[in-house]
Amino acid sequence: MKRYLLYAFCLVALLAGLVSGDPLGGLNSTQEIPILVGGKVPTAQLGSGTADATTFLRGDQNYAAPTGSGDITDVWGCSAGNCNALTAAAGDSLNAGSADATAPIKVGTAPPATCAVGEYFFDSDATAGQNTYGCTATNVWTLQGAGGTATGEGARVRRVATQSIPNATDTAISWDTEDIDDNAYYTAGNPTRLTVPATGWYTGCTSVAWDAAGNISVYMHHAINGGNIWLDQTTFAATQYATRCWSDHLSAGDYIETIVFQNSGISHSLTARSTIKR
Repeated sequence: MKRYLLYAFCLVALLAGLVSGDPLGGLNSTQEIPILVGGKVPTAQLGSGTADATTFLRGDQNYAAPTGSGDITDVWGCSAGNCNALTAAAGDSLNAGSADATAPIKVGTAPPATCAVGEYFFDSDATAGQNTYGCTATNVWTLQGAGGTATGEGARVRRVATQSIPNATDTAISWDTEDIDDNAYYTAGNPTRLTVPATGWYTGCTSVAWDAAGNISVYMHHAINGGNIWLDQTTFAATQYATRCWSDHLSAGDYIETIVFQNSGISHSLTARSTIKR
């Protein structure tokens, strides 16, 4: 009985549609009744807009392009699509526990001249166990582990090309060659300085060879942080070669410069070598 009632209902609806000129009873045949093409619904029947590889179908049945780049930039902030700079906001987490390999810090043979607090660097040619540095202050790298700085580490630098020293002018020796550097004491960006990575006792020596002897009267001292704090001062009269050593307790980030002076009446040049050790 129910089947006959259903047939009767459908027949009445169809006849009403024929009379009104709309056999589908108000349905839009191109939008509301999908017409399959090759077993699939054409994209134009799913929504408005352009359907291609750069868009998706939104809930309001409109095709639109994603607002992000479609990669990790949608999760963390990146300076570019390839994530040259990756910044996680508070509450974010990054789990690389299942990654095949990770390289979390910069790798090289010498720490960069500049750094911001919190950066890390891996020195690939340093002694095993003394490879990882942390930036503990602006542009100051500190060896991590063993209390921050290993006792016995140090650096040796030289002035290979002759440096001209004006007459009667305090002049800092500018080092141009780094022989050994265990903990970023020397950077090319500040060639006159040897910067200590951690607080503690340090010793150092500088040897100078002038281009001439005779009437040159010179003095040499080591200054802290470019100021008037002198670790030592020695005057050498009429000499071509001079060596001066020092020892003092320094704070992390302090730097030492070797200052020379000559009053021969004309400029003279020199070469030099300096060491620092904790």
